Amino acid sequence: MYDARGVGKSVNISQSKIEGFEADLNLYFFKMMRFVGNATWQDTKNLHQIKAFNLKKLPGRFETSYMGKIEALYKIFKLYCEEKIEKNIYYDTANLLKAEDKREINAGISLLYHSFVFTFEAKNLGNERYEDFNGYPLPGRSYYSELKYTFK
Repeated sequence: MYDARGVGKSVNISQSKIEGFEADLNLYFFKMMRFVGNATWQDTKNLHQIKAFNLKKLPGRFETSYMGKIEALYKIFKLYCEEKIEKNIYYDTANLLKAEDKREINAGISLLYHSFVFTFEAKNLGNERYEDFNGYPLPGRSYYSELKYTFK
């Protein structure tokens, strides 16, 4: 929650209600490619005793989210590229300060070898600047690597 000076602090919300639906789509083609789609809609309600906050959207929660991903598998390599979109987010409990809609493009490659998986990913390729909370930026373009071993 934010005060009149724009200073935020964590506060527990006594009661809330979240309703919505989610749809997924997985399409496989050419035995080595896959398209994944996801859409989420949620109606978040703050059930607060203070009238100014009651029945407002929960801060930091999107109303709609979309994700599209294409994957390709070739021998021991797996490549992917995805786009994620989140819309209608508020920073504050009174829903006076609306956050910018998020649009992020990510890509990665994995090397699959026996029980090992090595992955390299690039997140937020467009280097877009978003704020998780007002005045608190999320990382721009970032890179991740992971090595995973599965015991059988």
